[in-house]
This record gives sequence, C-alpha cells and structure tokens, in this order.
Amino acid sequence: MAVIACNKKLTKESGLYKKHIIQQPLAGLFKGVSALKKIISGQSEEKNIDLTLKNGPSILFRFTVSPVLLNPNTTGYLLIGNTIRSRKDWDEGLFQILKGTYNEVGGDFFKSITKALAKTLGMSYAFIGELIHEGGEKKVTTISFWNKTKFKPNFTYKLDGSPCENVIDRKQLIVLDKVAELYPKDKGLSKMRVKSYIGTPIYYKDGSPMGLVVVMDTKQSNISEEDAYKLHFFANRIGTEMEWFKNDQMLKEQEEKLRTIIQSLPDPVYCQNSNGVYETCNDAYLDFFGISEKDIIKRPVSELPDLITKNRILSATEKLKKIHGTNRIETSLTTYKNHSKNAIVIRSPITDKNGKQTGIVGVIQDISEMKEAERSLKINEEKYRTLFT
Repeated sequence: MAVIACNKKLTKESGLYKKHIIQQPLAGLFKGVSALKKIISGQSEEKNIDLTLKNGPSILFRFTVSPVLLNPNTTGYLLIGNTIRSRKDWDEGLFQILKGTYNEVGGDFFKSITKALAKTLGMSYAFIGELIHEGGEKKVTTISFWNKTKFKPNFTYKLDGSPCENVIDRKQLIVLDKVAELYPKDKGLSKMRVKSYIGTPIYYKDGSPMGLVVVMDTKQSNISEEDAYKLHFFANRIGTEMEWFKNDQMLKEQEEKLRTIIQSLPDPVYCQNSNGVYETCNDAYLDFFGISEKDIIKRPVSELPDLITKNRILSATEKLKKIHGTNRIETSLTTYKNHSKNAIVIRSPITDKNGKQTGIVGVIQDISEMKEAERSLKINEEKYRTLFT
C-alpha cells in the first residue's frame, strides 16, 4: 500500500518533502497502519485511524478513511485528517532556539542558530555546511561553525568517507557513540575527538540537495528522537534562509557588475523611477552637470538642483510612464557653468516581471562637436557655391 498523492499540509506537518512521500509504502512512513488494513479488509467498521511518523516528532495524525475509485478496476483510499500535537513539541529547548533566531537574517541567522542548536542540544560542536562540487569531487564548505565556546573559521572538507556523505540527499543520521571508529577515513572526527554525531540534510525548494546541519559531541549522546527532530525542524528554515541569502548575494553581484559597466561608459547614464526620482547615475552624468550624488540620488523631484529642473526632459515626471520602447530626442541641454550643449537623450522603459513600467534608463550623447562640424561644413559649402556661381 503506497502513497500516490498528498497535499502541502502533510509535507509541512510531517517535515518531509513530497518526493520522500510519493510512491513510498505507507507502513514505511507511519506507525499504526495495521488499523487501516483492518478497515480495508472489513475486519473493522471504524472510519478513523491514528497514525504517527516512524521517523520524526511525536505528532499524532488522526485520519478519516474513505474509499475512492482510482480506475474501473482499482479502489484506493482517501485519508483526510488533522494533527494532534503533544506539548513537548514546543518545549523550552525549542523555544530557546526560536528565541535566539527570531529577528536574525542572513549571516547573523546562521551564526545564531548554529550556537543555539549546540547549546540547546548540549553538544560541543555545530555547523551548517553547503554542498559544493570542486575538481570532480563532492565537498562541503561551512558557513557557520561553533566550536565549544566560540565561533571558529569556516572550512571545507571532502564528503567521501565521512558520515555527512550518508546525510546529503538522504536522511537524518544519528550516531550516538563511536562515530570516529565507524568512519575512519574522516580524520577530522578523531582530531576533534568526536564520539556522537547527528546530521540532517538541507534541500532547495525543488528538492535538490543544498547542504546539511550537524551537531557533534566529544562524549556519548543519549539524545532523544524528539530532540534530534529539532535539527530536522530547523533544517527547513535554514534551507529557506540559505537559498534567500544565495539569491541576495547573486543579486548584489549582478548590481555591482551593472554599476561597474555604467560607470565605465563615457556617456552620461541615469535611471529614474516612475516618480522621477533618480535611482542611480554614473560619474559622467555628474561631471556633465557639475553636481554630486547627494544632490540628485533619491531626492524628491521638487528638491532636484536647478540645473536639472531647467532641463525639463530630465526632471518632468508626467511623461515617464508613457514611454513605449526606446526613443531618441534631440534637444539642447544646459550644463555645468550654464553652457549649452546639443545632445540626444535616449530613453528606454524599465519594467518588472509583469511588464509594468517602473522607471526609465537614459543615456545622453553630446553631439555639440558634430553640430559644430555640420555648421562649418554648411558654411564651406556656401562659400564654394558662391565662388562657382
């Protein structure tokens, strides 16, 4: 009897990913399946059954059982229910971990939860590691490492031959004693005199392996399944935070690359939001008008320097939302020391993922020299025409 479908509530309450539930024997996931078998065989007229997870917290699932026709020849059973939690699911230890990490995000969160897990579970060591592939080998690099009384520098180690190898993309591993003897290839265990080990995998939202969270101690552990499950409980939050942190870092790197590209351009470049507020500009833009960043960036339109407001194309907001595609406008701009420059202002809309315009990016091309050359050419043409007529 296998599970063929489940909803998000079951994955959330059980702490299991969908891929670890679907097509798995029900008896491999829950205790108490014999009661369901009696209902199916007609030995019991009960419609409700109580099931508990085989590996996980002491959560009682109370289901109502109903037959359902899967196809003309197959009958399945629909289980609909709720969870009944025991008070110790939210005991003082769990509260302390939650309390220690409630307001933390990013790097601070990883440090806080690493320390909180070690302290609450009474373990000497704790770390959060990220799975990496380097030189054709699977490795783990830590992003936070608690060593007895303080944080120590992060490190990278090979997965091969370590207990962590059995954790990544598999399931929680609990070794209460002699872990260094069981994994002799992992020299780090013997070096730190580790005897007990608990590791829990961390996954991306798509279910692929991201890393793991580990606690270890220098003595035999008598940790309960309930306490061990706290690692599993927080692994989900750690995974969410790691994924957000990685995406945030990537976004910052992309922004920095874009900023570098913009700064390297010789032409003045600027970005305005839909309200006309300047989000960014390059040094060429500042030099063009003889202003500084503090004069323009994030300033309300009403507080822009006079030199910018004189050039209405750079300060007007009523037409910003009406830009469709890239447009080129030839105009005259008043620049530093009230010099007048012939220029082409190229503007393109910036849109969000839904296609809604959120601002514009503009580039100013100084064509004063080109215009002067055109005037000189025209004058020379007139001279030659006069000579030969």
